[in-house]
Parts: sequence; structure tokens; C-alpha cells
Amino acid sequence: MDKIALDKRIIGALASEPRVDILKKIDYGSMTLSKLTDELNISKSTVHEHLTILIESGLVKKVNRDNKWVYLL
Repeated sequence: MDKIALDKRIIGALASEPRVDILKKIDYGSMTLSKLTDELNISKSTVHEHLTILIESGLVKKVNRDNKWVYLL
């Protein structure tokens, strides 16, 4: 397992309950934005905002699979 150095960016990303919920969901496997929206019952724009912060912090990766963006740890 890779070690994660905690810095202000990561701590800030983890300071939000919805972002922690997103991390918990994709810990079970990669998910699309639509699937996360359905699972968390949050609007797509809100999930997208949270995912952007998680990606910028390095906690989540965004990859293109079968012409769909998928998010994974």
C-alpha cells in the first residue's frame, strides 16, 4: 500500500463528510459520476465539485473506460 503524506490539501479534502462518503463508495470499486450520484442521493454538480477536490488532492483518480469517466482510489 502506498503511503499518503498528509498536507493541508488532503486534510481539507477529508474535512467534508460528502467527500469521505465518496471515498467510502469508491473504496469498493470504481464508479461513474452517475453511479455516485445515485448511491449518495446528491446532485451531479455537487458530486462533481467534491470529486474535483478529491482529484486535486491526489486521493482519487479519473480514468476513461469504455468512453465513460470512472473514479477510483
